[in-house]
Amino acid sequence: MKRYTINFIIDTIAFIDFIFLATTGILVRYILPKGSGSYITVWGLDRHGWGDIHFWLALIFLTMILIHIILHWDWTVCMIRGNSDKSSDIRIMAALFAFLLILILAVAPLISPVSGSREGGGYGGRGRNINGSHEEAE
Repeated sequence: MKRYTINFIIDTIAFIDFIFLATTGILVRYILPKGSGSYITVWGLDRHGWGDIHFWLALIFLTMILIHIILHWDWTVCMIRGNSDKSSDIRIMAALFAFLLILILAVAPLISPVSGSREGGGYGGRGRNINGSHEEAE
């Protein structure tokens, strides 16, 4: 298979996946709000079911973008290096700094401590108390 055909397939999959990723994100954020539990469903899936689909779509998108970058690696390196003058060193350092900053910001939530309480909350002011029963927020 020719390289431009592979590029087209990868980019098409990434674009379609991005559309579904955005759709499931909007669905989980606005249509199936936090605290809705299994009371509200779309196509038989509650917030957690759609969240699982959103997660897998995100992994597919990440994979497609990594393949896209690999297929365009020569172009990426050429754009970062630029002409062989002093500005190319600055561009390379800026690119490395930007990459490290993005990587740190992306990983930070994964390594940060988790905190919370047993009290629910969410939209609508309903939460679960310690016993697991619902109570109205005042």
